[in-house]
This record gives sequence, C-alpha cells and structure tokens, in this order.
Amino acid sequence: MSFPEDFLHICQDDFSGILRGKTLCHPSEQPIQDCKTGWIPSNALITFFGALTPLPDVEIGDLQFVPALEKPISIQSEDGLINSRLLFGKFLNLDGSPWGSCTRSILEDALHQLRTNYELELEIGIELEFYLLDNSRSYLNAYSLESFIEEETFLAEYAELLISSGVGLKSIHSENGTSQYELAINRNSPMEAADQLVLSKAIGQILATKRKRNLSFSPIVDQAKVGSGLHIHFSLRKLNGQPCNLGANGKVSELAGAFLNGLLGHLGGLLAFTSPSVISPMRYKPPRWTAYYNNFAVADRKAAIRLTEIGEGDQATHFEMRTADASANAYLMLAGMIHAGMLGLAKNITEVPIVPTSSAQKNQHPNIHRLPETLEDCLHQLEHDVDFIKKFDQGFLRSYLAVKHYEVRLLHGRSEAELIQLHTKHY
Repeated sequence: MSFPEDFLHICQDDFSGILRGKTLCHPSEQPIQDCKTGWIPSNALITFFGALTPLPDVEIGDLQFVPALEKPISIQSEDGLINSRLLFGKFLNLDGSPWGSCTRSILEDALHQLRTNYELELEIGIELEFYLLDNSRSYLNAYSLESFIEEETFLAEYAELLISSGVGLKSIHSENGTSQYELAINRNSPMEAADQLVLSKAIGQILATKRKRNLSFSPIVDQAKVGSGLHIHFSLRKLNGQPCNLGANGKVSELAGAFLNGLLGHLGGLLAFTSPSVISPMRYKPPRWTAYYNNFAVADRKAAIRLTEIGEGDQATHFEMRTADASANAYLMLAGMIHAGMLGLAKNITEVPIVPTSSAQKNQHPNIHRLPETLEDCLHQLEHDVDFIKKFDQGFLRSYLAVKHYEVRLLHGRSEAELIQLHTKHY
C-alpha cells in the first residue's frame, strides 16, 4: 500500500452538516464492495462542536457502514498536495435494513413517496455562500472583479477540484460581503444535489486546510457582516418528463401551488432541518437581506420562497427557497422539503398567495407569520407540527431533537459574538 492515496474515507453528513466517518486502508484496485465497516449509533448524537448528547444507553448498539456510491470520489491537486478519496456511505442495521437515523435513507424514502404517491420528481440547484476570513481586504467591494481577482488563485483551484471530482459547477463569483463568495451547482436529482453539496463543502475545507487558508460556511461570521445562505432552486416535473412549475395560463400550476403551500405552511418546523444551528435564525431578522416571513413572492429576495424567471431549459421559471444554510444536513434538508410539499399536495390547496415582503411587513395577511427567531422556537414548532413529524421515524426524531436541544442548552448564556465565533470555527 501507498499512502495517502490508499486511504479511503467513508463518510456521511451528520445532523449538523458536519462530515463524519472512518478512514479505511483500501487500495484503489480492490472492489468497492469490500469497503464495509462498523459504526456506533451514538455517533449520531455528536453535536457540531464535538460534545456527545447524553441519552440513556448510548453505549449500546452496532451498525453497518456500507458504500452508497459505485466508486470513490477522487480529489487530487496538480501538485499532489491534495490526494484524497471520499466514499459516501449509508447506515444499515445488522439485518441489512436501513437504520432509522440514516439521513441518506430518509431522503431515499421521501423521494420514493413523491414518485409513488404523486408521480412527481424534483430538480434541485444549489447556491452556497462562504467567506475567506484571512483575506486582507478591510472594505466592502461587493460583486467586484477586484474582489474575485485577489482570490483568483484559490478560487480557480477550488473550481478545478470541484469539476474534476464530478460536481456540476455552474459558477463561482464574489458576493455581497467583504471577502464573501458563492458557488452555484447545476440542477440535479435531489440525491445527486445533496451529494454534490456535501462534496463541495468537503472539498472547500480540504483545500483550505492544505493551503493553510481560513474558509468558513458558517451562517454568520461576524455581527457586522452579511450572512451566508444556502439557496435551493427547485422545479417539479412529472415522471414522464412533463414540466409542472407553470400551468397553461402561465401562472403557478395547481400542482406547484399545492406543493408550495405545503412548504410555506410547515416552514416554521422545516427550519429546524434547513437552518438548524443556534445562530441560523439570526439571519432572518431585518436589516439582513433574507426571509422574515413564510411568504411567497415574485423575484423578491426577502421572501421565504420566490418565483424567478432566471433559469435554463424548459423550466426557466422556477422557485427558490431562501431559508437554508450550510449548518443543515443536506439529505434531511431536502427530505423535509419533500415531506412538507407532499402534505400540501395531500391537502390540494392549489392557489398560493403572492405576498411581497414589503406588504407582509406593513399589513396582516392570512397564514403569513414571522419566521422563528431562535432555534428553540424552530424546535418547538417542529415538535408541535403533528402532521409533519409523522412523516419521520420516531427514533430519528428523538435523537435529532435531543441533539439540537442539547446544543441550545450548552450554548445558553453566551454572547452573540461568542456564538458566531464558535460556529465560524467549526463550519
């Protein structure tokens, strides 16, 4: 064997969007089916900063950790400094059945229900924002070519590694914050989109570590700076390929309207999956340029979900959900969206009101509410959204809620600045 090229990292996103796993000694010529190892169920209880959530009998149990992909993902730089192989895995019980808290299996189940019950599928595109915190810039020059050029060497290598590892990179550009950047990933199936999101974060962190740079995907890196979001562009399509975003009249279709109403109606609880860190809800407050209400609007970047006509293909007009960030588990985030949308499809309320954020701030609108302002509020809304939580394995929910409540308790009493610093370090 020769290392590091014969190291193989089998891994999965944890509840807080941290990639965890095991490193196997596995030569590239050996079959991928041999890459099986054990896993401890209590690892799901690790908080984003490493502390283990205390629950009874956490020391009991074993799982199989098996490959979820047909081949490893190779991440190699031209100079050889970066030479890693990743393999996304899934957790199985010892009898071979999916483990209830395996987030990849949770997304697989949601997709199966969407196809089977409604003959629909989703297309997902992702935009992911991040900061280079060791950049020497001390003033804002949003979206400028200068801001890009001064980090072009790093961004070029990041782009090369993403593309060579299979990520459908659409663009990478300077953003609104000082030394803030965004990468956009082309539309894919939800599972492929989740994999590419996890891989994009992993490659960014590997590159920054190897090149001794300070990169962070944290939702907020400084009280005075623009936050970093994760924007989910999505379209509905029939299994036969028929586009479903718009009806014959050019307006939101009945199917899409029902799906959107499900998302908006369950958004308070859904945020516990899409923006699940203690600092995430800080973004959903004025004057930050992000969502404040569970509203749908046209081309409104302060709406929770907006309709945009800026896209490609036969569904250029599509939807953008703006209430997510990189502290989310990619698979849970999309599974939660699908389950909320399916609840809307089941209720079949097809007309989705268009409520601009400026109107929501000034006037009362039926069923339009302020988004939760703390993680505790998000968790409370999730726990009391009976129809929504029925969609998930109850053992998984107990573990997930325990982890998030424990993070809240452990961080209680810290200042905003301390909380932001801690999240910036770990994301």
